[in-house]
Amino acid sequence: MKFDPGKAWQHPVLRPKSLCPESDDYPQAEFEVDIEVDRIEKGMAVSLCAKFCLSDPDLLDLVDKKYAKYVLLVSSPKTRLRKALESVETELKANFTAGELSGRVDFSPFLIATRRMKAVNWSGWHNDFSGLEVEIEAGSVLAIDKPKSYWIDRADESPLGSIFVHEPKSGIQDEQWTVNLEAERVEILMSEETSSLFKSVRDDRLRNEADVHYLMNSLYLPALITVLYEADRASEYYEDYRWFSALDALLEKKNFPQLGSSNADRSSHAQELLSSPFGSILNLLKQTHNE
Repeated sequence: MKFDPGKAWQHPVLRPKSLCPESDDYPQAEFEVDIEVDRIEKGMAVSLCAKFCLSDPDLLDLVDKKYAKYVLLVSSPKTRLRKALESVETELKANFTAGELSGRVDFSPFLIATRRMKAVNWSGWHNDFSGLEVEIEAGSVLAIDKPKSYWIDRADESPLGSIFVHEPKSGIQDEQWTVNLEAERVEILMSEETSSLFKSVRDDRLRNEADVHYLMNSLYLPALITVLYEADRASEYYEDYRWFSALDALLEKKNFPQLGSSNADRSSHAQELLSSPFGSILNLLKQTHNE
C-alpha cells in the first residue's frame, strides 16, 4: 500500500482534504494520525507512539465491532524492514531494537476492513453516492492519511555545522549566496568563483579567531536565521528532510520552541545556537584595541 493522492477507488475512501481537494468522499469527516518517534536513551533503539483520530461515526462503529482496524505500515529501506502494525485502539505503541530502523523511515497510516461487507452505504458519504450500495472486501482501504517520514540516525548529536553544505551553482551573482532547503542538508549556494574563494578562506588554518567570527556573522548567522523562519512558516513542507529533524533536536536541547512555531524569536535563537558570534567579535576587537 502506497499513498497516492490521485488514486481511484471502487468505493468512497476518507482521505486528507488538504492533499486531495478533488476527493470529497467524506465531506464532514477527518482521519488524522499523530506519530511520535524517539530514540531510546540516545541509542539506535526506537520507541513509537501513533495516535489515530477518526471522526466518522460509521467507520468508528466498524472499529468498535472489529470489522476494521487501524494499520501503520513501517518501511525502512536501509535495513529492508517492512512491517504492518495493527490496532483497534486509538493509540498504538511499539518498540524497535537497535538496527531494525535506520536512515529515512516512512510511516503510512490506514484504516483497513477486516472482513467482507455487502450492500454497504454509509451516511457520511458525499451526496453523489446517495443510493449507492457497494461491496467491500477484507483488506480494503477505508481511510488513509499522508505518510510521515523520520530520520533514524545520530544527526541530532551532530554539531550545527553538519546541517549545512556548500555547493557552487550557476546563475548566482558573485559575492552573493542563497540557500536551498529542498535537500537532506541545507545547501548554501554560491557562484563557482565565490565558492572557490570561500573554501580557500575557510580552510586556511593560519587565519586568526576574528576571521572565523567574521564568517559566522556574514554567512552562517543570516543563513541560519533564514532557515529557522522558513521552517516555521512551512514546517509541513520541510519536515521530512534530514536537516529539519537535526535542527529541531538542537532547538529542543536549548529549550527553544520547536520548528513550526509561530512568533518565535528566531534571530535570538540563531545567535544562541552559534554561541553569540557578534559578541565574540566585539570582545576580540576590544582586546585588540587594549593591546
